[in-house]
Amino acid sequence: MHLTPVQVWLLLCCWLLFAAPQANAQQSGIEPCPKVGLVLSGGGAKGMAHIGFLKVLEEAGIRPDYITGTSMGALVGALYAMGYSAAEIEKIALDINWNKVLSNEISLDKVAMEEKDYFGRYIVELPLEHYKLGFPSGMIEGQALAETFSRLTRSAHGINDFSKLPIPFACVATDLLTGEKVVLKSGSLPEAMRASMAIPSVFTPVRIGDRLLVDGGMVQNFPVQEALDMGADIIIGVNVSGALEPEESLTSMLNVLVQIAFFTSSANTYEEKLKTDFLVEMQDSLQQFSTGSFGRTAEIIKMGESVSRLYLDSLKTLADSLNAYGPPPPPVQHIAAADSVYVESITITGARRVPKKLITGKLHIREQDTLALEQIEDNVEELYGTRHFDKVSYTLQPGPKGYHLQVQVKEAPPSSVKAAVFYDSENHAGVTVNLTQRNLLLSGSRFIAEADVAQMPRVDLNYLKYLGRLQNVAAVLGASYYGYEFPTYNQNNNKIAVLNKNRYAGYAGWQSTSHTNWTFGQRLSFYHLRLSPEVAGQFILNGSAINANIIRKLKNSTWGLSTFYQLNNLNSAIFPTKGWKVDATAEGKLPGRLQANLLPEYKALQDSISSIDYQPYIRLTVKSTGFIPIRPNLSLVLRQGLIFYNTENVPPDQEVYAGGFRPIVPDAFDFRGMKPYTYALTKALYFDAGLQLRIKNNLYIHPNVQALNVSLLNSDRLLQGQGLRISYGLMAGYDSPLGPVVLGVALQHKSSIHGYLGLGFRLPRY
Repeated sequence: MHLTPVQVWLLLCCWLLFAAPQANAQQSGIEPCPKVGLVLSGGGAKGMAHIGFLKVLEEAGIRPDYITGTSMGALVGALYAMGYSAAEIEKIALDINWNKVLSNEISLDKVAMEEKDYFGRYIVELPLEHYKLGFPSGMIEGQALAETFSRLTRSAHGINDFSKLPIPFACVATDLLTGEKVVLKSGSLPEAMRASMAIPSVFTPVRIGDRLLVDGGMVQNFPVQEALDMGADIIIGVNVSGALEPEESLTSMLNVLVQIAFFTSSANTYEEKLKTDFLVEMQDSLQQFSTGSFGRTAEIIKMGESVSRLYLDSLKTLADSLNAYGPPPPPVQHIAAADSVYVESITITGARRVPKKLITGKLHIREQDTLALEQIEDNVEELYGTRHFDKVSYTLQPGPKGYHLQVQVKEAPPSSVKAAVFYDSENHAGVTVNLTQRNLLLSGSRFIAEADVAQMPRVDLNYLKYLGRLQNVAAVLGASYYGYEFPTYNQNNNKIAVLNKNRYAGYAGWQSTSHTNWTFGQRLSFYHLRLSPEVAGQFILNGSAINANIIRKLKNSTWGLSTFYQLNNLNSAIFPTKGWKVDATAEGKLPGRLQANLLPEYKALQDSISSIDYQPYIRLTVKSTGFIPIRPNLSLVLRQGLIFYNTENVPPDQEVYAGGFRPIVPDAFDFRGMKPYTYALTKALYFDAGLQLRIKNNLYIHPNVQALNVSLLNSDRLLQGQGLRISYGLMAGYDSPLGPVVLGVALQHKSSIHGYLGLGFRLPRY
């Protein structure tokens, strides 16, 4: 209702006659000022309109004495109760990436180095327990949301009684097991905020004590009674939620689930409205928005302010009446957050399978450390990045000398199944299936079995076990298989044969795990190649042309010992916009003799091939890719590489190959102006420069130029008679829910244009 100044005056008169405490009046002779309670309803993204109301409330000169809220009203109300101004809350709401916060995503640069290759490239991930596939209890675990709330409430860490906030605060949640209303007035403020907006089947429930809590809007979307119970005399209520959404607004799964969740509280809201003294109804003005319209936050705030200005005169009259009792209260001061805290002790709860030393080692926080709050937040995020947990949060409780750090973890399922589909014009279509098992056989371990079921199949098996008191090193065992078609070309770039290659590898080694974005280590590897002709023609073997149709099979085995360094602080696995990825490897190889199986009439040639004695050699490869932000939607993309063998005489398939848009084998890189695997290299330098422009939302374009040079390193292997090749390309990409969609064209000087189409996830692109 829209109160006129006369109505406000009558309201205060009634309060003086019937509600003022007589005893207090007799003692002091001065009537106490009525206490104002501010009630903010839930409503999903529509709750951003509360920010617009707070701006007008501040302009009117009213400071509430109590605040209650539900769901998004709890978020806005909690921040205001802490002392954030309306303008500060508006900036927070506009700066937050809601698509990221309302998801299970974290930035790739926060994911553990040993997990990056398996992160962010699957369509579906399902828990596997007792050999049965399960489904998550909610679509969104809320790690990013919890991290955001912890960051925003830094200054309130250590305040367990919400009445001790600059403005006393309470919010409402629902007990999922009993359906009862739960009023949250103490405990962890960020946990209370998260629980109050945990929409069932959208967000996972929040466990606080022995209760499993979900969105308070299910039972009390407009918590007026709670403000009265806190001691409010005058209730200012702001309602942004209608009775129920009309049919035309139910256009997404989120909207449908929210509708179902709030059936019960719809009737309760009507009763609560009757208890208000000053009611601001916004739902009619917000009909163009839905509960999921977080992408329109600025518009919703503006609309909330516009509607609230209709009540400005009445609010000013109320403020004048309140000020008649004495000077207005001073503006709320935001609680000052400490620059750093002394960690007196650490407690970890929720861990059953994951060993404590893995948690403390990855957390990088020790008792009696003095740390900035920002550092604690970063370390908690990195602990989550180990992928051993579905959620990691923390609270700080005051102690005799400093603070007690309590870390709460929710372990990931011991096993999970992941899947993705893909197609590209160079490697054909297929399905990727991944089985990940943690703490298999040994605690603090991870086993991965991944396969591409495709025309060009791939298998990846690896077992990683963290070691040491701080878990900063890991032992690794693994094996891999690649099966693929390998074309060969003549000097005129014409395909002359197609070989069927099967590459097997096994390895054992170690690597550092102390840092999230880089690692180094060593591996002892065994490689085995089987090669047979698929399309008859000629191919080059040790500088001589051999007809493929006389070959039954070629085999070769090699041992290798490598030392490597890897860095990856890209911010995303798909279309990153900043960061670098570097891979430098030095490997000594001990190749065995090539075993040839030719047609019987070519036994002499077979013996000649099998007698070739390959000498041990050393190989150095360096690859780097960098994304340097120029503007928010534009990045400079730089790629460099070095390939250096100390000999040109190596067995077949042990060179590094260049060509195509997306070669899938390990020892290959793209050179988009040529067909896949066109060049076999033992000494080369390459450079790639381009721009990545985000045109709109998830749509990107990427022009680039590539240069490949073998003459600077005096290689005997020319690029079809040339020492330098340059390629020009243009790619367009779209980040879809089913994976990236990429279209590309490229050409080399005086050559035909090559095209490319890629759909879905496969191997890491960079």
